[in-house]
Amino acid sequence: MGILERIDKRLTLMNEMMHTVGAVDGIPAAYSAEQQLRTATTRCIACRMPESCGQWLAEHRDGAPAAPDFCPNRQLFASWAERMPAEA
Repeated sequence: MGILERIDKRLTLMNEMMHTVGAVDGIPAAYSAEQQLRTATTRCIACRMPESCGQWLAEHRDGAPAAPDFCPNRQLFASWAERMPAEA
């Protein structure tokens, strides 16, 4: 797999993970969020568990309260998910 395919696959997994754990709508609208997204992207690209990630995502298609323990962005995504208002 070439580097561009690897990056594309990892960013697809990251996007799906963020949606699965409810982190997308909690991303702060600030410059620091851009920095955090860059860091998260780098962590995801460097992750050595993409197969486990894909399998975990397939098992949690209806959502999950948090990313799996092996996710290098677990804490960041949890902090963004916490920013979401509680559903009525």
